Amino acid sequence: MKNTQERFGRPNDDGPSLLKQLPILGRRVIRHPEPNMVLPHTLKYHQLIYVHKGDMSIWINGHIYEIHEKELIVIQPYQTMAFLKGAFPKGEHYFAQFDLFEFEESSINESLSVFLRKKFPIVLYAGERFLTPCKALLKEFKETHFYSQEMATHLFEILKINLLRLFDAEFGHHKDLLIDSDFFEKVNLYVDENLDRVVTVKELSELCGFSENHFRNLFKKLTDMSPLHFINTKKLNAAREMLINESMNITDISFALGFSSCQYFSTFFKKQTSMSPIDYRKSAIELCKKSVHKSVLASEAAAQLDSHFKLL
Repeated sequence: MKNTQERFGRPNDDGPSLLKQLPILGRRVIRHPEPNMVLPHTLKYHQLIYVHKGDMSIWINGHIYEIHEKELIVIQPYQTMAFLKGAFPKGEHYFAQFDLFEFEESSINESLSVFLRKKFPIVLYAGERFLTPCKALLKEFKETHFYSQEMATHLFEILKINLLRLFDAEFGHHKDLLIDSDFFEKVNLYVDENLDRVVTVKELSELCGFSENHFRNLFKKLTDMSPLHFINTKKLNAAREMLINESMNITDISFALGFSSCQYFSTFFKKQTSMSPIDYRKSAIELCKKSVHKSVLASEAAAQLDSHFKLL
């Protein structure tokens, strides 16, 4: 029996996503783990992985997390994740990505956004609460009957409510969480719109109307990283994506990301990944070409290859 995967959302997937709030949804059955098939990567959305069968060890930002059957892991955006030996582990897994910026105003969405922006990753026992609506969603995505989008919207609401109940049992009521989601959205959007120049912490604190010290503390509490680390991670992710595009030279990428020189960009990139931009480009493109099952797409190939090699 071969490994199988069904995924919806990307251009080359089995089909489009029916919901903007849910840009990626899929299921993966791995019977024969294949090393070096998946690069470490970061995602711009919250990712949820549910282990239906088997066990999973996943490396996230320098820590190993163990997920067992019927457990769910929630991973924040821009956290580097990798599977040991670059292989999906044996078992059956469901996965979904949530785009919080597409969430409409509602008490459910507001509450879920607050929980999702806690200090993840975290592993929770989910039982059937995640699996049942997720399987039903996949069926709608695959068969696309009349009113499939409406049914998908309804099923996604059920999935979100089930997640809220899980989070509430783990953390307590969301009103006790003093996290300002608008604060993060404002900073995230501002950094995205200004990747072509240097953005300072002082600039961000003034944007949010806080003192620099209070801004640093609040941002650290919200994201579990410093503002500078967040900015550098955004630039690094953008650099990875650009390096996969062979039409852009290193100098163009340097200036597009606000670096004063090609040398400065190369120093920054090598410090973060232990590889020069040129070596990274060669390695990532070669890995993409060798991916027989196309599990490494251009967006996923934009990853920290140094972390990949350390795990082998």
